Amino acid sequence: ALGQDNEALNQWLKNKGLDNHLRLAESLNIESGWELAVETVLGDSLQSICVEGLQNVADLLADLPQGKLALVDVSSGAGQGAGNSSLTTLNSKVSSEWGLNDLLQGIYIADSLQQALLSRGSLNAQESIITPEGIWLGRSWVQVSTVSKQDSVVERRGLIADLFRKIR
Repeated sequence: ALGQDNEALNQWLKNKGLDNHLRLAESLNIESGWELAVETVLGDSLQSICVEGLQNVADLLADLPQGKLALVDVSSGAGQGAGNSSLTTLNSKVSSEWGLNDLLQGIYIADSLQQALLSRGSLNAQESIITPEGIWLGRSWVQVSTVSKQDSVVERRGLIADLFRKIR
């Protein structure tokens, strides 16, 4: 679920010293009820490998094997961005060891579709609103995620973490 099934890529990660780095999904604490919203917004980014700094990214990627790779610089997302002060951000429902503003900036929350529809008119072009059910709206678009709890990367990560705590 976290993109760890590509053997060539896993060997490349090991050779680069990145095999023990956290995946973004492993580093998130999400307020109960907002898991689907976070998974809808972050999507494949949940599989991103957390690194500090991307200064040498061109050299790093020079011998990348075929496959899909995403890196997220955990040292760069701590700043607060300007935004719509009348709405609450999705970032308020997620905590991590580092800031997530670069990934979640301009994404606001609404407790219901009706509330989201009412707030949609106040959005700027790069802003959007998401509901706990994963209905994500911009000023001129709507995206719906119908991921089941079984298929949810975030839900499975939470279940695995709970099982590890119970075993210990």
